[in-house]
Order: sequence, then C-alpha cells, then structure tokens
Amino acid sequence: MALTELVETYKFWEVVGMWAKELEADEEIVARVLAKAVIRDGLILNSIDPQLVENKKETKMELRGEPYIGYSGTNGGGMMVLKTDALDHLSAIVRRADKPKKELLQKEFFSKENFRSWLKQVDQEPPVFWFGAKKTNA
Repeated sequence: MALTELVETYKFWEVVGMWAKELEADEEIVARVLAKAVIRDGLILNSIDPQLVENKKETKMELRGEPYIGYSGTNGGGMMVLKTDALDHLSAIVRRADKPKKELLQKEFFSKENFRSWLKQVDQEPPVFWFGAKKTNA
C-alpha cells in the first residue's frame, strides 16, 4: 500500500496534479472536471473543516476575516463550507470557462470519503494515487 492511500484529505491542486499525471492529461482539464463536479455534481470541497462550524462551542474557530458560504451542488447534497472567492472562481470556471487559477484554490480540500462517493455517483474509476490499483481477477 502506497503512503498516499493513507491520506484522508488532499487539497484541490494536489488532486489535480497527481490525477493529471496519472491520466497523462493536462492539469487544466482535470481542474475543470473537478470544478464541474463541485458546482454541478455535488462533490464536496471545503475551505475549512465543517466540523469546526458544527462544534463551534467546543472548538475555537478562526475565520481570519475571510467571508465563507455554505453551498450544496445538488438538491439534498452534502453541505460545503467555502471561501466566497473560491466558490465564485469555481462557478466562473464552469459557467464562463475561466482558466482555473491555483492562487484562488490553495486551501480547499477534498475528503477521501466524499471523493469516493462522487466517483461512484459518476461511475468513474478511482485514481490509483489515492485509492490504489484496482484488483483484477486474473
């Protein structure tokens, strides 16, 4: 088992870079696919751990003056907590074909569990870097 398979969360651009390399695809294409997945398919991406918001009485949460918004890409889908700039940029990538910019999506992250759910929803093979090689019956 590769160490990367043990990682529970990856930042947006880490997934873009590793998956693009694995697929031998351009990073911009992978970033666009992931942006669409967040905006339209309900793939959960967060700027901060949503558990910090839910448990605000028990945990000291620092927002550092940045505006955040709750978002769900689908009806009845999971809630995301994103910086408004990040959500605006993801939306612009999908709706206006803006070029994905690393500086606007630096801290946003996917959890392994949410990513796996999205992969099943869209019938996509999981990336080997995060989930390991698919076992064959050979």
